[in-house]
Amino acid sequence: MEKIIDSNWYYGYLQFKVKYKGYGKEHDEWLFRDDLLEDLGEESLLDYEKEFYDQHPKSPHYQDKTRVRKGVVRSYKKKKKSGRR
Repeated sequence: MEKIIDSNWYYGYLQFKVKYKGYGKEHDEWLFRDDLLEDLGEESLLDYEKEFYDQHPKSPHYQDKTRVRKGVVRSYKKKKKSGRR
């Protein structure tokens, strides 16, 4: 792993988009923070997070109380009920 390039909440769990050394952006992938914590260890993950949040301070953070996915806007229109059957 080279660095974290984005973060997002997904069903209440924080994900990071990670970039790998020596690979193009088509290989970037979203990984859950908990999985990265398990794979990298706390100290290494905190180093990657510090570097990311220094450059992107407003990105979703695991300590945020509001856990909202960014960039997702959905609008649903109610179907009108017709009096005819």
